[in-house]
Amino acid sequence: MSTSVYIRRDGVAVLTLRNPPVNSLSQAHCKSLVQNMKILQSNPTVKGIVITGEGKFFSGGAEIMEFEYHIRRGAKMDMASGIHVVMNTIDSTNKPVVAAINGMALGGGFEVALASHYRVAVPTAKVGLPEVNLGLLPGGQGTQRLPRLAGVQVALQTMLAGQPIPAPLAKRQKMIDEIVPADKLIDAAATIALTKPVRRTSEMTCTTADRVMVVGGAVEMGLNQIDRFRKHQIAPDAIGRCVQAAVESGGDFQKGCRVEQQEFDKLLYSKESGALRHLFFAERLANKVSGVRAKPLPIRKVGVVGAGLMGGGIAMCFVAKGIPVVLLDAKQEFLSKGMGLIRKNYETSVARKSIKPEVAVKRLGLIKPSLDYADFADCDIVIEAVFENLKLKQDIFKQLDKVAKPDALLCSNTSSLDIDAIASAVPRRAKNVVGTHFFSPANVMKLLENVRTKEASDTTIATVMAMGKLINKVAVLVGNCDGFVGNRMLGPYGAEVRQMVEEGGDLAKFDAVATDFGMAMGPLSMSDLVGQDLFWRARKMAGDMKLETAVAIGPHDLTDWLCEKGRFGQKAGKGIYVYGKGRGDKKLDKEVLDGVKEIQKRKGVITPREIDEKEMLERMLFPLVNEGFKILEEGMAQRPSDIDIVWIYGYGFPPVKGGPMHWADNYIGLNYLLERLRFYDNQAAERCARNKNYRKPKYFVPSRLLEDCVKSNMKLADYWMKKEREARRQSSSKL
Repeated sequence: MSTSVYIRRDGVAVLTLRNPPVNSLSQAHCKSLVQNMKILQSNPTVKGIVITGEGKFFSGGAEIMEFEYHIRRGAKMDMASGIHVVMNTIDSTNKPVVAAINGMALGGGFEVALASHYRVAVPTAKVGLPEVNLGLLPGGQGTQRLPRLAGVQVALQTMLAGQPIPAPLAKRQKMIDEIVPADKLIDAAATIALTKPVRRTSEMTCTTADRVMVVGGAVEMGLNQIDRFRKHQIAPDAIGRCVQAAVESGGDFQKGCRVEQQEFDKLLYSKESGALRHLFFAERLANKVSGVRAKPLPIRKVGVVGAGLMGGGIAMCFVAKGIPVVLLDAKQEFLSKGMGLIRKNYETSVARKSIKPEVAVKRLGLIKPSLDYADFADCDIVIEAVFENLKLKQDIFKQLDKVAKPDALLCSNTSSLDIDAIASAVPRRAKNVVGTHFFSPANVMKLLENVRTKEASDTTIATVMAMGKLINKVAVLVGNCDGFVGNRMLGPYGAEVRQMVEEGGDLAKFDAVATDFGMAMGPLSMSDLVGQDLFWRARKMAGDMKLETAVAIGPHDLTDWLCEKGRFGQKAGKGIYVYGKGRGDKKLDKEVLDGVKEIQKRKGVITPREIDEKEMLERMLFPLVNEGFKILEEGMAQRPSDIDIVWIYGYGFPPVKGGPMHWADNYIGLNYLLERLRFYDNQAAERCARNKNYRKPKYFVPSRLLEDCVKSNMKLADYWMKKEREARRQSSSKL
């Protein structure tokens, strides 16, 4: 972990950042960089300095784990004696310093380039300041240098979007000086170092136009434009204040840097940044499966059964990675319709310029429509994606058993059925069967719930987790239970909304309460989007549900009434809401309001009561969180952070809250959660005692795991970590 240096014959020193895999700027690496810069500065034979990176990265920026280390110790991150020393050392060097950007230059890595006097990049390089994605701002003087170099508007766009910028665009925006072929990068940088004078970004000032823009409210306008993307985040406003300081500080560069330091410190210790950093680590941890060391099988060809919306979306995921797909359906008309929908999706992408026309043609060419199961003979994975009917899925698996090669994985995209019951249809292949719950639309949604069966082999699990990574999904391994993780927690969430509607809760408020909290969509709008008839039809098909399950998921009177009236949701033009032609054009109508009154009368609710927003939110979310505890208690999820990932990427839980389990730990507190669950459980018992039309739900009964955490006076994350350490210790003692 160091920087390496060699001096060319022409007197230019080449300093290479070496800290694989992304050349991150750890504290040790920063010290090495500063020491080498000082040595080169004092060496009279050195005429200029080129800074570059080893491998595919220039530098990926700061070492985030070091942030976490300081926070857990309660220590302050002293940027002035850390990353700022690096930037000031580079900036103040009296020999020209050129950043030769050989690949990705992100965060602190790009700030190193900004502190250099010139920037040269290869055509494939990307630069950016993505700190906002972690609830932070660029803390290595980036908020001060970029506005001076590229202007206020570009600086704001770059820092607020938090996305990598291709080198050609970065050059047009004046962030990069030159773009050269990769094999000429160092020579080109050396030439600049020998022929150009020192040019410090710290000595630049923002233009008069930028100063006028700031006075005219350009920063506020920029923040307003991105508000819908970063709802409830505090980092964008902090970035805005730093950019304003860069403009107003004029020639006093360090004055703006002090503002940046103050704003960075506030963000680093904020709940919002803590939540986003939690998700950063949770996403990387989700793909790790405890105890599974098998190597994944190669995936060269994939089969998909069902050419509907879901099956077509799954096919698109694989062909986007150049993997051929056989797409099968029972009838030619279904195949033609499915291929037509895929074609339309690609046409839309081309029209939006997200892919080129030739790419769309190539991807379409990788999909082979078929009516014959024999075409699956050489597929490595076959994914069944038909509607939720156990017998149909079992019959399909029996057909696959006849034609698939021996080691092929057989996957079911079920969202609610018992995956072990599906696997029972192919007993000799049971070890190769796994659930792969994609979320609709599959070609867009990032989440993939992989469902472990009782007999699934380690190789099967390793392969299906690798598959998720291959197609750019965030894959989470879950256990086989009703609804798995996401839909199981969704049950109490929706059930208690329906219960509150029957009690008299204002139908117009539920969605607003949820979206004000930060949910991407309210519960009523979500049920309309998914389709009110989805679970209604499943219940009808299954017949009378067991009392235990019915009690767990609450009343269905509202859903039944909607479906009996043909109000199946957005696809039918009306569900809870009546939908117009424009996006977001929806309203409650008299029929649905009268329908609620009819249900209340039938259920004996004589005097509907008002429910305030605090109670609404707690009764929606606390049962959901409680179910998450029960899932962990039963071993249906590997870790609390996996549940957070499922709800962030699959159900629109606000990232700034870190997911439901992190939110419970860090925003509401487990003592309060337990107290309120007991309160609402007693409230439900009293309601049932007064009105025999109701049965007491189970979802307010506190989880034993939650009670244990409170009894131990520990957060869930700490309690779980302790439990995992003890399990590892016991396991190693048996060896």
